[in-house]
Formats: sequence, structure tokens, C-alpha cells
Amino acid sequence: MRFHDLRHAYVTWLVTDGVPINLVQRVMGLEQASTMLNRYTHTPDDYATRVLEAFDGSAASLLPLCCLRP
Repeated sequence: MRFHDLRHAYVTWLVTDGVPINLVQRVMGLEQASTMLNRYTHTPDDYATRVLEAFDGSAASLLPLCCLRP
């Protein structure tokens, strides 16, 4: 694991935990929020569950079938 890998993990963790994007951008010292989102964030393993919870399960049709299987 490299130091830079920790940066990616930290940004992903902050964003998925709901920290506002502009604050994460400031903490990371990045000039553009788009750079941070495109380069540093990664899809968490439980993203399908998070999407369904956010929409009370009504977003199931928006997710690929492979993501809905346990």
C-alpha cells in the first residue's frame, strides 16, 4: 500500500459518510472538486444497498440485477 492509496481511501470514506464535497476538497487541499470526485473517490462495495436505502427501495429498477443479489 502506498501513501497515495490512503488518500483515495480517506476521500472515499469522507464522501460516502456524507461530508460535504466542498469541505472534503478543502481538507485535501485540492483546487477542483471535480478532480477530487473523478480521481480520488471509488465506489464502495455496499453502494447498491446505499442507493436502495436512500430511496426506500423504490430505486431497485435503476440498479443492474447483479447488484441486487446478495
